[in-house]
Amino acid sequence: LNYCLGHPNSSMLFYPQSSIVNFINHDSIQPNARLEWSESPLHSGREWLNWTLEELKQISLNRTGLLLEIVATRDIQQGEEILLDYGREWETAWNEHVANWKPAAAEDDYTYASNVDLDSLLNSNLDLLSSLPSNLQVMCRYHYTEHAHEAGGDGSFSVRWKESVSAIKTLRPCRIIRKDASGGFTAEMFNLGNDDAIPEQFMPHVVTDIPRSVIEVRDKPYHSDQHLEFAFRHEIGIPDEIFPKQWMDL
Repeated sequence: LNYCLGHPNSSMLFYPQSSIVNFINHDSIQPNARLEWSESPLHSGREWLNWTLEELKQISLNRTGLLLEIVATRDIQQGEEILLDYGREWETAWNEHVANWKPAAAEDDYTYASNVDLDSLLNSNLDLLSSLPSNLQVMCRYHYTEHAHEAGGDGSFSVRWKESVSAIKTLRPCRIIRKDASGGFTAEMFNLGNDDAIPEQFMPHVVTDIPRSVIEVRDKPYHSDQHLEFAFRHEIGIPDEIFPKQWMDL
């Protein structure tokens, strides 16, 4: 819900395809940018602004629809933060959240990934990597291809890590087994339900000579701070002056 866009008098909720809004914070007093419907030829859904909610429900989307632009309201200097007014409803909800928030009991061991000293654990105590806080996991950048697999005596299959563009893009859960003499690491790889799945016949799947640079600690899926029970959730408000009246159904 956070960083989606909406209006307090409408049941519509807009999910942005661009992540740029994630980097623009709220300021109701001195914002230096505002939202506007785009005049660009790329705004293929501009005619939708004249449609009713019932007409919008009939749309079968296979292309970009509505397009909002973030427009500067004054000159913005290099290095200056861009600020947007999220709306009165958002600000009221945020102030109430800050005043009343209390952590849930289940959040006692929640830890930010950035607070984990991974280098220290990799170099001194690999066993502690198996007892990370419940919201975290170790992940490795590894892309499965049709390697020449070497069968181990324990029934596992082993390959050497190879650098590639695909490897850098593919992040999967892994279990660090040992540090290699080469300075890299050996780890067992797991699937994450993506298209780069390792076939079952090559599991357990062990990879050697993994460089430190492709080993990370990350939140487990749906375990980041925005998924905590009492996390703040509220859409950004689209200003009254640009929100179509016929979409206000509440």
